[in-house]
Amino acid sequence: VGTIKFDIDGGCLTHDELINFRYYDIRKLTYHSSDETVATVDNNGVIYPANTGSSTISVSNGRITESLCINVTSGTPTPDYIDLKISGSDVCYANDMLLDQNTKKNHYSLQVKDGETLLDSKDFIWSSSNELLVKVDRYGVMRGFRKSSLEDEKAIITATSKLTGQTATLEVTVKNQLPTKMDYYLDVDGKRTWNKDEYTVFVGTKTTVNVVYDTKLNVNDVFAETSDETIISTSIEGRVISLNIVKEGTCYIRFGSRNNTDFVKNVKFISIKAGSIDNTNIDDVGYSLRKSIGHAFVFMVTQIFTFITFYMFFYERKFYEYLSMSLGEGLFIAMLSELIQYFVPSRSGAWLDILIDFTGVVIGAGLAFASIIIIKMIKRKKNSKLENNEHEE
Repeated sequence: VGTIKFDIDGGCLTHDELINFRYYDIRKLTYHSSDETVATVDNNGVIYPANTGSSTISVSNGRITESLCINVTSGTPTPDYIDLKISGSDVCYANDMLLDQNTKKNHYSLQVKDGETLLDSKDFIWSSSNELLVKVDRYGVMRGFRKSSLEDEKAIITATSKLTGQTATLEVTVKNQLPTKMDYYLDVDGKRTWNKDEYTVFVGTKTTVNVVYDTKLNVNDVFAETSDETIISTSIEGRVISLNIVKEGTCYIRFGSRNNTDFVKNVKFISIKAGSIDNTNIDDVGYSLRKSIGHAFVFMVTQIFTFITFYMFFYERKFYEYLSMSLGEGLFIAMLSELIQYFVPSRSGAWLDILIDFTGVVIGAGLAFASIIIIKMIKRKKNSKLENNEHEE
């Protein structure tokens, strides 16, 4: 018994190149023997000699045809295998060909044994019952490919002997790809707090826990359980866990990956009424003070001096001209300060910060304008009083 090797696009690929090699559907190939009394060939390209003589074996994909002339001679036939079987992992993960590019992991090498005797994988033709789900190369290296559902799917891997035509099969279960890293953050009105073991949340606020994997796969691979639904209940959409904070109290929320139990977190949540301040939410209070004082107040003070400067240089112009110049300068500085943060590690700009900064600018301009009006009124009254005194004299 022999076999035909049909190389697509010419040439053979090395083992490393098999990571990216293009799989070809062998079911599109047709085989033919010019003299079936001498030898026959099946759909896998396995040749079965019948009598001594010569025959031409050809294989075609509909456009290209390759031929091979064989001579059948008399001799001792190869004995059949007694207990042929495939050994190796019967589980693999979808899209691990893509993951393999980055980690060089998730190779599943299958082997063929006759009883306990290990056989050469290259003496077998490897095939999969579902090429879109599981692929296997000529060396018996298996990889998951593309799943059509979120549930586990199965395929049959078959190894056909080139020497005897015997087959061995292995049922393989394809699961969703496993993540290798998991992060999470609490999102409250756009403010993110990453990877803490304890969070303080407010009753009635829109709060979510967002789970982030190191891959964009496993969109629905998240579960969440709460220790007390009367305090906080949960709902899941994709990788986002929405928290319904019902009342004050303390509970634990356990969440993580459905497919990889290494990534499970049990996080403590303390819910309090909005407006309450204690040692559990002092960070949030500090955040608010930093925003109001560190941003709005600084921009307000700066704008007071800016407005006065523009007024002194352009006092002969109309009021709205130097006011617009002053406010424009304040808005430009606010936007520039947020833009710079995009280039600073661990920092990011935000439209909310620009709004807070510009609010300080408007308040500062208003205070400066009011101060100028008051000073003018005082001077006007003083001059009027002096003029009256001189008139009386």
